[in-house]
Amino acid sequence: MVTKERLYLTAIAAIGFLLIFTFPESGSSQRLGIAHEDYMKAIGWEHDFIVMRNILQNELTHQVEGEPEAYYRDNANFFSMVLLLSAVKPADYYKLQQNGVDVINAITGNVRPFDEQSLLSDVALVGTVTEVIAEEFEQDGFGVTVSVEVSEVLKGEIPADKIIIRQRNSSRVAGSDNRPDLNQTYLFLLSSGMYGYHKANYQMREKEEIEVSPPDFGNENVFVIYRLYPYRTGQLLRSPQNRSTAFQSLKFVDYLLNQ
Repeated sequence: MVTKERLYLTAIAAIGFLLIFTFPESGSSQRLGIAHEDYMKAIGWEHDFIVMRNILQNELTHQVEGEPEAYYRDNANFFSMVLLLSAVKPADYYKLQQNGVDVINAITGNVRPFDEQSLLSDVALVGTVTEVIAEEFEQDGFGVTVSVEVSEVLKGEIPADKIIIRQRNSSRVAGSDNRPDLNQTYLFLLSSGMYGYHKANYQMREKEEIEVSPPDFGNENVFVIYRLYPYRTGQLLRSPQNRSTAFQSLKFVDYLLNQ
C-alpha cells in the first residue's frame, strides 16, 4: 500500500525548464506551481532526488563544456526528477552507462536512440486508440482523454490491457507529433510519474493544500505522452530506428532496470 502524504505549499516558484513535458503559464492572480525538489520531498523521494541530481550535475559538467552554471544546475534539477519518475534510480545510472546506454545524451541530445528515449518514460507499449473524448476536464489540468487498447508492452508494466492518456487541447491540433488519432496504432512512450507531477502542479495553482503520493509503477493506468510513433503494417514511422532495433532497445533497458 502506498502511504499518501499531505503537501502544504503556497506560492512556490516552479523552475520553467520543462523541455519535454510542458504546462501552461500561470496567470498573475494564480498561485505558482510546485518546485521540482519540493514535489520530490513531498512524495518521500528527496534522498534519491538529491543523489541523482548530484550525479547528473557532475556528469554534465564534465561531458558538456562551455555552458553557464545555471545550465548544469537546472538540467540536473529537472531531469533528476524526470528520471526518478520514469523508474530510473540513482544506482541505475552507472549500470546503464556500463551497458552502453548514454544517460547524459538522453537528457541533452537532439537525436536519441530508443534506449535513451525510454529513460524518460516508465512505460513503452504498442497500442491502438479506441476512443478520444474532448472537453473532458478533471482536476488535473488536462482536457482530453484518449483510451488505448494495448497489444504489446516493451518496457515497464501496466495493470490491464487498456490504458488512459490525458492530453491538453493544444496537443490535439492538426499536425501535432503527439496527437494519437482514433483507430490508429502507435508505439507509445508514456509517463505515469510525470502525469502525477503535472496533476499536482495544476492543483497547487488552484488550492492551498493538495494530497500527493509517489507513482506505484506497474499499477498506474493514467499517463501523459513523452513520444509516440505511428505503427503501420509492422513498420515504425517518423522513427530514428527500425522496428526490430527499437523494440530490442526498449526491452534491453527494461531488463537492465529490473536486474
